[in-house]
Amino acid sequence: MTSSGETLATDRIQAAGYRALEPFPGRVNQRWLMECTECGEQQRLRPDHKLKPCEHKQQERERRADEAADKQFQDALLSVRSRKLGTKNLRALEDHPGVEGELWWVECKYCGRKWHMREDQLRACPHKGSGDEGAPPSPEKPAPKRRAKKAAGKASGLAEFEYLPVRWLVPDLPEGSNRYATRVTRGWWAEATAEQREQRLAEQREYLVATVARTTGVEIDAARITYTVGDGQDEAGPVRPDEEPT
Repeated sequence: MTSSGETLATDRIQAAGYRALEPFPGRVNQRWLMECTECGEQQRLRPDHKLKPCEHKQQERERRADEAADKQFQDALLSVRSRKLGTKNLRALEDHPGVEGELWWVECKYCGRKWHMREDQLRACPHKGSGDEGAPPSPEKPAPKRRAKKAAGKASGLAEFEYLPVRWLVPDLPEGSNRYATRVTRGWWAEATAEQREQRLAEQREYLVATVARTTGVEIDAARITYTVGDGQDEAGPVRPDEEPT
């Protein structure tokens, strides 16, 4: 066997995670004493194209693949449950249990009652009763942020405290009882970022879902609710001036 054959054989055993313990036997179809560079196991193997990594290395790869798949599943499950919490106007009082169907401590965002619900059966708070006993404490509220002074040239005076109407259309309710209204201050809206606006509207949408559930007993899909702000140019699904919300 030429030196090129020895080079090829050496490259193969290194790629498979081995190192040679004796001189090259002369042919790739002859067994060569080598050891695993990770676990130290010694074997006589042929350095041909059928050479496979040490079995323990394959097991380690399988273990890591299983861990990655489990993490991917857990991340996906947490993402789904977190979205469900939002649609039911709940907040988590502890980390997700990590197992489907396990009990999970949650709290109503509006009335503060705490419930020990199955994580796959989250439901909106009925705003009655005392909740479940043994609940963990509620998270501390963040310290209020000081408002920054307004820069020169921005809205000032009474105009910034005027209200902009937010009109909501709930397609899951009968016509005539499917329109609601909230509002935001004009000054805040003018200075808020797109993300801050979306967060404020998301909170109002959640409150609307809870209100409808409490007053009508109907659970609605928050994603189907449309809204307009002010003159109706901010979102699709405008409310015509002659159809004021109830």
